[in-house]
Amino acid sequence: MKHAALALSLLVLAFTAGVPARAADLTSARRFLVSLYAHYPQGARNAFDPTGADAATVFDPSTIALFAENNRLTPRGDVGAIDSDPICACQDDGGLQPRIGAIQLLSPNRASAVMVLTFAQASPPDVQRLELTLVTVGGQWRIFDIHSKDTPSFRAYLVKANLEARRGH
Repeated sequence: MKHAALALSLLVLAFTAGVPARAADLTSARRFLVSLYAHYPQGARNAFDPTGADAATVFDPSTIALFAENNRLTPRGDVGAIDSDPICACQDDGGLQPRIGAIQLLSPNRASAVMVLTFAQASPPDVQRLELTLVTVGGQWRIFDIHSKDTPSFRAYLVKANLEARRGH
């Protein structure tokens, strides 16, 4: 009986030991998203460049490498595969009102987060739903992929665009 009680106690301890870490991971993912969308809407004084100068604070290194490859493959003076801001799925973020939806921890280093973006200046207001795949890089959350109604996988879109550019299409 003592062995069963000890085993049960160890099982409960093992189960509850992971709960605070899980909550902290979800909390830090939420903080990342709040910080990320605090850049919007961008004004003349706010020069946030998520796919350029600020990419390391937004995306994981493999996604940044896809951006760099696309820039390298794009002829000077042309627009590459990224012709809008993938964080807001927009070219004009005027009136953007972001709302964080569900955040789900998929593993200790991977999460899924839903963002509901309302563009209030549009008539009627335009609502976009994005699902972000987040990963940790150096203990910080970063975007690995973006999924939307029009672009099921932003990563797949970039990979395909880079492949086509290498082939000269």
